[in-house]
Amino acid sequence: MDVTTGANGDCVPDDMICVDITDTIEANLFDSGPLQTADDESICVQYDYELTHVSKTPMLAWAGQRVVLSHDWSDLFPGQTGPCGEEEYVLYSVQAGPGSFTAALYGNDAFVASQTGQDAIVQVDGDCTSHVIFENQDQAQNDIIAYVVDGPDLSTATPQSQQVPFVIYYLKFEDVELTLVPGERAGHNDGIFDADTDPVQDSSNDVTDLNGVNVSADVLARLRVRGWVTTTNCPARDSGVGANGEFLPANRCIFPDDWRFKAGGGVGDSLNDPALVAGFAEDSRPNFDTDEYFNDDPATDPMFVINAWDAPMPPALVSFELSGSGFLRPTDKDDVYPITASNITNNPLYSTRIPASDMIAPINADLSGYQWDGDYEFWTDLADHGPEVLSCAGPNPCTDGVPTGGYLYTKVYTDNHGEAMTWINGDADLDFGDCAATADDAGDTVVLLSGYICANGTAMGESALNASVDYPDKRKHFAIQADEVTIDWTWGGIKEVEVVAGAAAQFNYIVFSVTDRDGFCDADTSLHPVLGENVTFFIDSLTAGTIFPDVNGNAAAELGSWTSFTADVTTFDAGANALIAAGGITVIDNDACQAWIHITESLLGPVNVIITAYDPEGTVTFDVIVNPVVEPTPEPPFTLDLIWGDTDCDGDVGTRDSQAILRNVLDQSALSQTPPCLEIGEAMSVVGHDGSNWADWDCDGSVGTRDSQSILRNVLEQTALSQTGDCPTLGDTVTVQPLVP
Repeated sequence: MDVTTGANGDCVPDDMICVDITDTIEANLFDSGPLQTADDESICVQYDYELTHVSKTPMLAWAGQRVVLSHDWSDLFPGQTGPCGEEEYVLYSVQAGPGSFTAALYGNDAFVASQTGQDAIVQVDGDCTSHVIFENQDQAQNDIIAYVVDGPDLSTATPQSQQVPFVIYYLKFEDVELTLVPGERAGHNDGIFDADTDPVQDSSNDVTDLNGVNVSADVLARLRVRGWVTTTNCPARDSGVGANGEFLPANRCIFPDDWRFKAGGGVGDSLNDPALVAGFAEDSRPNFDTDEYFNDDPATDPMFVINAWDAPMPPALVSFELSGSGFLRPTDKDDVYPITASNITNNPLYSTRIPASDMIAPINADLSGYQWDGDYEFWTDLADHGPEVLSCAGPNPCTDGVPTGGYLYTKVYTDNHGEAMTWINGDADLDFGDCAATADDAGDTVVLLSGYICANGTAMGESALNASVDYPDKRKHFAIQADEVTIDWTWGGIKEVEVVAGAAAQFNYIVFSVTDRDGFCDADTSLHPVLGENVTFFIDSLTAGTIFPDVNGNAAAELGSWTSFTADVTTFDAGANALIAAGGITVIDNDACQAWIHITESLLGPVNVIITAYDPEGTVTFDVIVNPVVEPTPEPPFTLDLIWGDTDCDGDVGTRDSQAILRNVLDQSALSQTPPCLEIGEAMSVVGHDGSNWADWDCDGSVGTRDSQSILRNVLEQTALSQTGDCPTLGDTVTVQPLVP
């Protein structure tokens, strides 16, 4: 686009000017894709004022894509008093590269007067502008010139003007990368995306799998596709193998990465490398359209700056397909690349037109072509999608699924950076296999369960996202498939009952706390909200406890009804319910939805309370006791640490221990023992071993001469006699517990 300032001497390089653009129909004159998406729309765009550079501006297209080449010739017809188009003709001629012109101009009064494969004469339209459609089925650089001629006959036409050059790089797919962008949305599954990496366009910290993600959070998936072409002035690089096993030639140019190299700068990934900022190469050839790493220029409505750094990658058709849990939610590019006072982005092109010109019929004669026709908003406009996914509160299938606004299959188009995105949300087709499905598995206070209770952090399923990229128009070449990315989802909700002390010992609150699977109480972004769910309380004690007003005059949360022994209420959140916030209702200090009753028991006796909550995942009944009877702590058992085989407890195993056993067997008077000690034959147990009587050293169940013999063989260091069961070894220190203390 040419902007002139007349004879205004105040304009110098780097000044900024503002231009109103109205009635814009064909925005591809900017070469960077459509500037606006509707006729009769006036916008203000801020331009960097720069000196004029005379050079051809390259355009990018995918192999098989039809491109409109247009030029305004009105400055050659200064004497024109009526509309152009009656006797003015323009010759387009391919100077290099394969491809041909087509005969059809969709919905325009210009027409092709005569043509061969690589030459065409067209009549200009009423605005003195010539248009022609060119297409190339393979990768190549196409050099095309156009100039005014004196008639429609190719064989006799002679030039009447200087030539206007066009350069098109037709690309084939180099590769595609599918990643997950670490970060979170401002509203969990709504609002602006806050990436862990700043700026968000830097994908160097992206990952291919995420673990422990909350089931209802939105995860951002990013796809980037690059294209290659063999042309001059490309970086030196090796040959390679493409995604489908095809040969990739050496020294090819790869876009968008090589824009800076083509302009005379260095080699690098211009989307991710922070060192690649605008420099001499870009200043010297600004019409070599590249993507600027950052943009700190001020902007006006519609919030983007048109300059030389708007990487004009053509749109490619992306298919996203999700398997496992969850669904795909369309992504609004504004939420990923917002322009605010504190946020600057290099990617502010939020809409385009597909096809790029209204002169291109969306569908070809062979039924190939575009799957969109008109204004296209990145990436909320879906070229195709499957049926809407329904989210069940429990396992699939269910009869009362909630509409999600998402799909398992979507198609979108890449933007001017070759990028496409989608949200992945896990809240559908979840696996409840690790959740409690019976009261026995749900915890000590749960007595009945019809449904599921999932603990915070429970694994709930996995999503696997696959994506492929196809050519947008005529599809001679194969689509390419990206590597799969995966997400493991976890539960974030709670369901619990607690007893909270009141103003005095006789008063207590019985509080039911619950959060949605996302870990919040707020119902605005929840598919299965718990705010406002029904909860009943019942005092199951014949003689103790009654529901009683608290210091604020409420015996139960105001959202319901109550009697002395029962309450039927709904959960509330002070931050989300104006009635609670302004009504003087007691709010227990937690971040959950809650329902409660206030009870009194003057004698501080046990009060049994039954609580039933009707949750999205099922009905759960809790049983809690206020002022439970405290059982006395039992005395620890009396034990002695003694030596196995030390009959007299004198600290070693010797012949006296053997003699003591023999005297016991012969009913002779017992030898003395060193206290504390057990009598020979006294019943006892050995911690960690067998053995039931003191001095039964072989554990055969009785004290006899064999036990005496065992000690003597031990003293003489002879082979030990066998023992029964897990009997301690003679000489080991053991802990024994007398059966009669």
